[in-house]
Amino acid sequence: YIWEAHGFTVGIRDSDLHNRGVFVTRGVASPGCIVGYYPGSVYRPGDSIFIQSISNSYIFQCADGIFIDGKHNGMSGMFYKSCSQRNRLGPHMTCDQSWLGLKNLVNPLACGQIVNNGGNKTSNVSYCEIDIDLRKISLKQRKFIPNVLHSEPSPNLRMVVLVATKNIPEGSEILSSYFSVC
Repeated sequence: YIWEAHGFTVGIRDSDLHNRGVFVTRGVASPGCIVGYYPGSVYRPGDSIFIQSISNSYIFQCADGIFIDGKHNGMSGMFYKSCSQRNRLGPHMTCDQSWLGLKNLVNPLACGQIVNNGGNKTSNVSYCEIDIDLRKISLKQRKFIPNVLHSEPSPNLRMVVLVATKNIPEGSEILSSYFSVC
């Protein structure tokens, strides 16, 4: 669907910069296109995140003090799975767990936590914080959302998307400046 709607696809591959990275695997991502979601458990200010934060470089801090823990394994992965099962509505999943395995992603853009830092000179995306009103998302569509609230459910969910700031051609690695926020 991403290819048909936007003219590009992305995937996780080996990177020369750091172990793995996210690449445009087909087509060209144009400026303004969402090329990734930063998946994970969402912690509001005041939520305990100490245990999950130990040796964890995948915690994204939003401008207003909300944290998103994008680590796919260990305690972080277990917390995500637990919260996603807690929020399940009967047979309906209210979030995407597939990103925890880093393969066969239900939402192919749920790989933003793997994007490497290219610094200010080579970055081609910027992080944008958005709030989603879950009441406007059908139960069938919620299975594509790669985020879950750690604390009690709320109608609003913080997400961080990666937006292309320039053309990113096929074969190019998607790179951020860890400090660039829309």
